[in-house]
Amino acid sequence: MANDYPSQDHPLLVKALRLAEKAVTLDPGNSLAYEYIALIQWRMGSQQAAIQSIRRSIQLNPAATGNLANLGHFLSFTGDWENGLTATTRAIAQNQNAPYWYFTPIFMRSVLDKNIENASFYAKKHNDVSGSDSGVYVLIAASMAGDQDTIDEYLPIIKRYAAEHGGDPLYVTRRWVQSQMIIEALEAELIAVGISVPKT
Repeated sequence: MANDYPSQDHPLLVKALRLAEKAVTLDPGNSLAYEYIALIQWRMGSQQAAIQSIRRSIQLNPAATGNLANLGHFLSFTGDWENGLTATTRAIAQNQNAPYWYFTPIFMRSVLDKNIENASFYAKKHNDVSGSDSGVYVLIAASMAGDQDTIDEYLPIIKRYAAEHGGDPLYVTRRWVQSQMIIEALEAELIAVGISVPKT
């Protein structure tokens, strides 16, 4: 599988943003359009604009837990962990079938705090809920815990996964987290167990 996530300035992202903005012009009460705008803005590196757009989407459709979860991601990954994790936990509490990505900010905070128990729990939760997850977070948590059995199990899996994605085991995470502090903490744990990461 090739690296299939477009760069921040990719013409398709620019076009998608224009179309979503046009949808809002035609229907100012369209919460889905604001959600798409927020996601595109985030991918393009316009973090504060993305936060404003996702807040507007939440105002228009408070029942959509995905919007609340996205707000949790955006706030957490721009350093507002208190409000970000509050939004994240509210989204999880309101959705009994919360998708795996809802849990990501809690895992990231656990890694930064070197909270091995929480990191292991949320990495496994991430893996269990997603079903098709690559297991990168499980390997990171195992590295933190010194869990050699899990390291031995996941190391070849993640090496294959990285090879399939341009040599980057964090190729999806890197594009959505957009926090150098978090990425460096994740990379350190992967390097510790023998996973190569791209030089940035």
